[in-house]
Amino acid sequence: MAFSQKSRHLDAVAEIKALFENAKLYKIDGDDKNNSPNVKSIKRFISEINDRNFAYITVKESIIYGHRIYSLELKEINKALLDEGKPKI
Repeated sequence: MAFSQKSRHLDAVAEIKALFENAKLYKIDGDDKNNSPNVKSIKRFISEINDRNFAYITVKESIIYGHRIYSLELKEINKALLDEGKPKI
């Protein structure tokens, strides 16, 4: 049975905690999109779902009224282009 991209995305969201705990950090940015002074960093992670599928996770760290706020987002699921057995990032 074939599953749609939306179905795979929803399944991954249901497992976001496990995916994030096993994720590898691959990039740290500032808020280049909105240039918000409240955004301390935007961290990008990749987590293997199975042999050739990877979840890309974004974590935004903000400081609002002195409190750190972390927003976690499952950005996408892709069949990775592999480079020496590892996903190309």
